[in-house]
Amino acid sequence: MTEIEKDYFNDYKTLATDYMEAMDIQLTQDLDPPLDASVEVRFLKDCGQILSDEGEPIKLEKNSVLYVKKRLIEKFLRDGSATIICDHSN
Repeated sequence: MTEIEKDYFNDYKTLATDYMEAMDIQLTQDLDPPLDASVEVRFLKDCGQILSDEGEPIKLEKNSVLYVKKRLIEKFLRDGSATIICDHSN
């Protein structure tokens, strides 16, 4: 590595460390999202039903608040049919 590259790396590392400390987050751990992260979610419209991992039906009704695995309702979050109230994966 050249001296300029080393300086750049050290400056970046310092900035990243300062940012993580100031924001109280860890950017360098858990880079892969947890597959079983649970979220508390409110449905903004009726979305039918899905099946839980155990095969039980879960009704997704307007204004219902559910505690479910995020991967099961990801498409509803993306299309705006649901919103996260609390993310329990952190």
